[in-house]
Amino acid sequence: RSQHSGAISVEYGVECSGVSWEDSAASGDVARLHLQRCALQPSQGIRGSDIAPDSEGCNVDGAPFEEVADFLVGADGAARNVADAVERAERAEGRGLARLVGRSFRVTRYTDDNVRIYKTVPMKLPEGWRGDINYSARTKDGRVNFDALPADGDGNYCGVLLLRESDPLAQADTSPEELRALLD
Repeated sequence: RSQHSGAISVEYGVECSGVSWEDSAASGDVARLHLQRCALQPSQGIRGSDIAPDSEGCNVDGAPFEEVADFLVGADGAARNVADAVERAERAEGRGLARLVGRSFRVTRYTDDNVRIYKTVPMKLPEGWRGDINYSARTKDGRVNFDALPADGDGNYCGVLLLRESDPLAQADTSPEELRALLD
């Protein structure tokens, strides 16, 4: 960080709606990112958390803005706007990675054949257990994945139970007693 702080910028809670490539006399090829800040989620007090479940990104607020970079790392999650823009440019203009690294760029999309449903389980650790680490358990057959993460410094944890989509206990209005029996 001390060596490259002026050369690297990281943006959180920003929607990337597209990328275009242009030639710059000063630095050669550059990526121009078309960006907009995600809406503030008042309940959490942070930007970038107002993701609508069925949308391809966040609810945006504020005026769009642009950033120019001669090196781009696209860590934009499932929306994949950066990767999609690179792929489109590759097909349409013969631009992108092919001329830089000698091979074409493509996005491989895989079918999700391991869909999981999650249920949150608030829990309190027993006396004497460490409250500063994550806990995790898996069944041998893969039916249950259970992770518990610290929620505060008082031993409260947020447990996340992951079940296969077809599991009877993954359905809405599951019996709490039946679920508890599975965990016991």
